[in-house]
Amino acid sequence: MKYRKQFCMLLAGTMTLALSAPALAEGEEGPWYAGAQSYVMERNIMTGSFYGFEPYVVVDRAMAIQALWNLEGKPLGTDVAQFGDVAIEDWYQDSAAWAQGVGIVQGNGEGNYDPAGVITRGELAVILYRYAQYKGMALGEGADMDTLLSYSDALTVPDYAAAALAWAESTGVINGRVEGETFYLDHGGSATRAELATMLMRLDKLRNGEILIQPEETPAEEEILLPPELEEGTLTDMDGEELPVQELQTET
Repeated sequence: MKYRKQFCMLLAGTMTLALSAPALAEGEEGPWYAGAQSYVMERNIMTGSFYGFEPYVVVDRAMAIQALWNLEGKPLGTDVAQFGDVAIEDWYQDSAAWAQGVGIVQGNGEGNYDPAGVITRGELAVILYRYAQYKGMALGEGADMDTLLSYSDALTVPDYAAAALAWAESTGVINGRVEGETFYLDHGGSATRAELATMLMRLDKLRNGEILIQPEETPAEEEILLPPELEEGTLTDMDGEELPVQELQTET
């Protein structure tokens, strides 16, 4: 348990390492997420582990909220997170209390934060949408839902995530995944650290008034990995339902 806690702290950016994005040779483009990796690491929004940036490790709720809290400047309040599974000594207590206090997270319906629950792309869109509303960046019900119809899985988007995904897609915060000539949101797919970094970079640019240019889509064939300590057993999603680990390790 001690080592798992330290591992999560490293990935979420609560411990600072002498780690920077790898330098590229002149003319070398690097992986699709290279710009986002440099952006979040230079601003201490995300850092890495002893293994590097770990771009294809999946993101859990504590990591996602911690990174968003870092982006916000690590505001501190007097409140303690009112979740049954968050203790005052937990490394994610401050970010959880902040996110709960401003209405970004509400728990899993059972009074718990579920910090180790793997977060989906749709759930991450909801969190970023609530943050945008908190910052006055998104109003009402978001963008026209028709903006999602160009994606093959648009009709399977759950009601709770529809407005958030429409807003995120219309602003360029989320651009979906591509496989061949098929574009899809993959709202139920697990979000990776590379995707989280990319979304946070776009969100930060958006709140700073920059016009976002549609970047390349996330390659669908990339392998999604789990942190070493989560390679066995099951994980839970935002609603507390179990997600078999082996399903998360397959290609998306």
